[in-house]
Amino acid sequence: MRKAFVIVTVAIVILSLLLPTVSASASQDHIKLRVFIHYPKQARPGSQPGTCDPEEGYTTGYATAGWKLPGPVVYHVNYSTVPSTVSDVKTAIANSFNAWKFGGVSFSEGTATAARGAKYDGENVVVWGNVPSGAIAVTYTWYNSNTGMAVECDTVMAKSLPWKYTPVSNPDSSCADLYYYDVQDILTHEVGHWMGLADLYATANHDLTMYGYGDKGEVKKDSLESGDLDGLNAIY
Repeated sequence: MRKAFVIVTVAIVILSLLLPTVSASASQDHIKLRVFIHYPKQARPGSQPGTCDPEEGYTTGYATAGWKLPGPVVYHVNYSTVPSTVSDVKTAIANSFNAWKFGGVSFSEGTATAARGAKYDGENVVVWGNVPSGAIAVTYTWYNSNTGMAVECDTVMAKSLPWKYTPVSNPDSSCADLYYYDVQDILTHEVGHWMGLADLYATANHDLTMYGYGDKGEVKKDSLESGDLDGLNAIY
């Protein structure tokens, strides 16, 4: 029995290193965690620019993740983690959330958080921190599988990547700095996961906000397209 206990203990320790910290209440069978990892269209060295790829046309298509938000949501930002290259980050973040006001769901910013990663603690956060190798951002959603409601969402943006925020009047026909990932573009995609939408990887969906790959200089995900809106209508 001692040997079996040691094996189980080691397995638990290893698992705890791979997943974000989860409180005891999350051990209930009906609380589930799903993780979405946002990767670039192609791997490039940090100094290599992206490719300007404005929107070509409105496309349909969506995939649901299995939950929806219950109503107004408060999010918290750790501003101490924001890269120094990003100006007016509050506006970029607010715009990302405001793009998804739909079906009784709205967002407001709460007090700043000290969180530096994802943790099931009752606080919805946006931070820059450690992510899997090659990832742009990662969103963690804890949801109640009995009710279909999200109970907490955390988004971690890759602190190792170059970031900026570029306001544009028409994101569908524009590009930003090709040497940086745009905060609003990437975060708008991540908030789509908070809303209950999953990634799309078909080439036909490459102009949608929920397309699963991102790129430096991209801003077309700032605004929702027909497929993104169809998904919201299906959920809400």
